[in-house]
Amino acid sequence: MGGTKELQTFCLCTILLLSCAASSTAQGWRGIRPLHSKREDVERLIGPPMQPNGATYDLKRERVNIGYSGARCTKGWPYGWDVPAGTVTAITIYPQPRPKFAEVPIDISRSKKYIDPSGVIHYNNDDAGLSVAVDPDKHEVTVIEYYPAASDGHLRCAEAAERERQIANGESEVCWPDVYYRDTSLEKKQVYLDYFADRLKKSPPDSMVHIIGYAGRRARVGEAQTRAKFAKDYLTQKRRVDSKRIVTIDGGYRDPAGVDLYITPRGRPKPLASPTVYPGDVQIINESNPNIGIAGRAIRECSLVGVTRQTISPRHVHESCAHRKD
Repeated sequence: MGGTKELQTFCLCTILLLSCAASSTAQGWRGIRPLHSKREDVERLIGPPMQPNGATYDLKRERVNIGYSGARCTKGWPYGWDVPAGTVTAITIYPQPRPKFAEVPIDISRSKKYIDPSGVIHYNNDDAGLSVAVDPDKHEVTVIEYYPAASDGHLRCAEAAERERQIANGESEVCWPDVYYRDTSLEKKQVYLDYFADRLKKSPPDSMVHIIGYAGRRARVGEAQTRAKFAKDYLTQKRRVDSKRIVTIDGGYRDPAGVDLYITPRGRPKPLASPTVYPGDVQIINESNPNIGIAGRAIRECSLVGVTRQTISPRHVHESCAHRKD
């Protein structure tokens, strides 16, 4: 009986919590609001994280991951928010035990439904900054996420805001490349490029080619564009691809370094770069002495969950730019 009573109490608390969230996010989760609360507010309200300066909190009824800002807005980093370090950027809650979705009074007419490749159903309300994930078989709420509401969009870093604008307008999208290779031998790069050229031959003749180059954690000036140019030169000189069909993009920094290649049919959004290394963490190699570099160090987003939402989000990612299903 005691276990049943505890479960009923938990479900009631969860229902009340999400009922409030569905109608208003003014108070956020337990008074914690993305972009308006700081780490000290979190620890005052729910206690310390599992590890010192960590982002995971193990509570009685749920496990919670909280993303905190850290990286300053900078060129070449198309994510983040123009808020002080230590500001909450996202709250991800894993209920324990999971409530039934039918028991949660959320007005899904105000949310966008999305089914990810694994079959999990997501109800995203960007105006409120609330997302609920539901197991399609057990019909249980698996994850509840609070993120910045649409009304806080003006706090995005400039490059992040432009990225979101392009996605919203259908100009660009984040998607998997048709072919990619990482830092590898010249022979293997040529194998990948030959394979890409063969795929391109089977595509509509008016398709465009987008090549995104990425430098690594140790990089020379202009290295990302140099990597993209190598791929372009091989395709145009060795495989006779019309250079007018090819667009090269400096993707910034990624670990490991490499090149992504996309076939983009006419009328489709162009692919966006998704760097994973903050520019301030890159060691720029001095050409005259590769052992001497200029190292910059800055704190990145502390929560992988927060960064993932901004890079490859369930709302925007597709299997391939060229072969996605509408």
